[in-house]
Amino acid sequence: MSDDTPCRRLILCADDFGLSEGINGAILDLVRQERLTAVSIMAPGPALNLGAAFLRTLRQQVDMGVHLTLTGPGLKPLGPMPRLAPNGSFPSLEHLMRLAATGKLRPMADEIALEIARQYDRICQCLNGPPDFIDGHQHVHQLPVIRDHVVKLARMPRTTPLYVRHGAAPWREVFTMTPRAAVIALYGRRLARMLHRHDLPTNDALRAVGFVTPKTMPQRMIRALRTPLGQTILYVHPGRVDPALRGLSEPYLEGRETEYRFLSGNDFNRIINESKITLSRFCWKKKLC
Repeated sequence: MSDDTPCRRLILCADDFGLSEGINGAILDLVRQERLTAVSIMAPGPALNLGAAFLRTLRQQVDMGVHLTLTGPGLKPLGPMPRLAPNGSFPSLEHLMRLAATGKLRPMADEIALEIARQYDRICQCLNGPPDFIDGHQHVHQLPVIRDHVVKLARMPRTTPLYVRHGAAPWREVFTMTPRAAVIALYGRRLARMLHRHDLPTNDALRAVGFVTPKTMPQRMIRALRTPLGQTILYVHPGRVDPALRGLSEPYLEGRETEYRFLSGNDFNRIINESKITLSRFCWKKKLC
C-alpha cells in the first residue's frame, strides 16, 4: 500500500490478561491464531505469574501493555494504599468515580503514583522489557489525577514511545450513552487533549462490542468495525470461565466465552475481510500505511 493511500488500521486488543487462567489460555490461543494484535496485562491479576512465561514467547507477535488496575473488590494493589484501598482491596468503579467527581482523589495522588509505578515495573519484569502501551481496567486511567500520572509516565524518555489508549467519543455519540459511559467518554476527551498537547502517540478511535450473547455478537462486531480512517483500537474480553474467575465476582462471564468462540471462528475472518480493515499492531508513523 502506498504512503498516499488512506487505510483503516484495527488494533484488536484483548484486555484482562492475568485475571484468571481461563482468560490467559483463551488470549494466548487467539494470539497464536493471529486473531489479536495487542494484549493488555493486569499487574495485580492473580493468574499473571501462571501465564507470564507463555506470554513472553509471543512478545514479537503483538503489542503488550499495562492494563492499569485500580478497581475490583477481588483485586489487591501491589503495595500499600491506605487511602484508596484501606481494607487491602481496590474499590468499585462507582466509588472511584465518586472520588474523582468530588475532588477526593487529589489527596491520594502520591499513593496512586506509587501504585502506577509498581504496576508498570511488574509488567516490565513480566515481559523482560518495557511494555508498548498503557490503558486502564474500566478506563480508570482517564480519571482526574490518575491521568496526570499516566501522561507523566508516557512522557518519560524511552527507546520506543509508550502509546496511551484514550476513549474520547464524538459529542453525537456521548449524547446516546448511559450516564456512566458518558462521563467516562468525557474523561477520555480530556485525556486525548492532554496526549495531543504533549505529542504523545495514541489511537484515533476506540470501539468495543460491549456485553454480548451468541445472538448479538456478529452484529456488535460489524457495528464496531465501522471505524474512521486512521488507527482504531477495538478492545475485547475473550476468556474461558473457570472457578477462579467466578470467585472474583466478575459480572461478565458467559460473554467472555462467546467472544472467544467468535474470534476463533470463520465468521470473524469473513467480517474482517468484508470490512476492508487491516488488523495490525500500533503504527508509530504520523502518516499511516
